[in-house]
Amino acid sequence: MNEAVNVAMDLAHETVTRSEIWGAWGFDPLALAALVAAGWLYARGIIRLWGARGPRAVRPRHVAAFYVGLTLVTIALVSPLDALAGALVSAHMAQHLVFLVVAPPLIVYAAPGLVMSSALPRSIHRSLNRARRPLALVSGVAVAVVVHAVVMWIWHLPAPYEAAIANEWLHMLEHASFFGSALLFWGAVVEPRARRRVPYPAAIAGAVTIWILSGGLGALLSFATRPLYPVMAHDAARWGAGALADQQLAGVLMWVPAGFTYLVAIAVLFVRWMDSMERRMQRAQAMEVGR
Repeated sequence: MNEAVNVAMDLAHETVTRSEIWGAWGFDPLALAALVAAGWLYARGIIRLWGARGPRAVRPRHVAAFYVGLTLVTIALVSPLDALAGALVSAHMAQHLVFLVVAPPLIVYAAPGLVMSSALPRSIHRSLNRARRPLALVSGVAVAVVVHAVVMWIWHLPAPYEAAIANEWLHMLEHASFFGSALLFWGAVVEPRARRRVPYPAAIAGAVTIWILSGGLGALLSFATRPLYPVMAHDAARWGAGALADQQLAGVLMWVPAGFTYLVAIAVLFVRWMDSMERRMQRAQAMEVGR
């Protein structure tokens, strides 16, 4: 039974060869339409905010971060990396990292909620303001960490992973859930504004939790003694890579580069926390002297 399932998945899972890879650009109309719409909405919001308040409303560095993040997502979806991700676990992991730890913090840093809501009609903008409190509960750090961790681990289990490889709609859902849960998580960690919504200790605890869980997933892939995704084994051989070695490389990518990103975020949060405490103490001392 299992062998028949694997044969069926192999037939559904067509991958590119070495000679075809550089011509394997994809143009998914749904994904491209969503990316173009996001870029247009952000640009419209920037024009309105800068027209009303000037560049101080949203700094140019935030605008640059948004469009760099959006460009990276586009590259991950339409470049030959997407085709290669269907053949090699390591390429698939590299694509996942764009959706998990590269593009989301850049986009969150760009304050997309503030900017894009400014581009909407006033009636919708007012409705979003009224929904801010319940949205804040959903985007709390504890909920964000749980959702992000569950999404990350579920899609790397063998059955969901191979199902996503074999089914294009599931593959799109996988990417969307990675990206969406990462935006939720980084939104609770990265604050583009001076006034934080999530306290530093909570943000640090959330980042440490995800760092440990993603590192555990990377370690599991790196130290597994057999390939966990049999459907990828044949394609890895066609590319001159052993299935186990390819999987181990994927684990290292999740363990080291992704882990380093979380560590940098934790370090920045800690330094800023200490700095905010020092400023608070200085203000308290100044008030005492003033009395």
